[in-house]
Amino acid sequence: MTEVNQVFEGYWLSRVEEYSFPPSIRFGTGAANKVGGIAKGIAKNKNAVIVTDKILVKLGTIDGPKKSLEEAGFRVDVCDSESAEPVISEAKRIIDVVRGKDYGLVVGIGGGSAMDRAKLAAVMAVTPGDVEEYLLPSEKPLKGALPNIMIPTTSGTGSECSNFAVVSTPHKEKGSVKNFIGASEAMANVSIVDPSLVRITPKANC
Repeated sequence: MTEVNQVFEGYWLSRVEEYSFPPSIRFGTGAANKVGGIAKGIAKNKNAVIVTDKILVKLGTIDGPKKSLEEAGFRVDVCDSESAEPVISEAKRIIDVVRGKDYGLVVGIGGGSAMDRAKLAAVMAVTPGDVEEYLLPSEKPLKGALPNIMIPTTSGTGSECSNFAVVSTPHKEKGSVKNFIGASEAMANVSIVDPSLVRITPKANC
């Protein structure tokens, strides 16, 4: 074993991962407002949940996609979050919400954290146990995922096109660390990239 391999032994970086892209990527201005027609082709039933952030609800960002889903015959619930980070307590809350109803579709709208929460909820809705059991370097297999669509409102995280879902877990020394579920089940069925959504995203406090 090389010296470099020894450094990463036991960590998720020591695994050989397979990367792929969503089966379908829709791109274009206004694409998010056509999600209803896309959803009809993949949803298990007409119960849908939008996982998003409270600020995007307040700004009306989700109004167009929500209306499109309703016009396509979906009954739409909204599960929003104030957390800017994918903290595990908030991820678990949303997982419990999605597990608590017979949803046939999960739609994640927002930045990387919102989409990661949506993907975690889609996966854990059909996978038993706690999400911690499946975080890398665990090799415990996931049982699948609810059909899901990711709609990014920011540029850079790539969560809409990755087979990873990030979650922040408590750490004794560092306070918290970011961990991952990494598997094909964490891949979106459809990614909708609508450039118009980036224009109305609040500016970051940098």
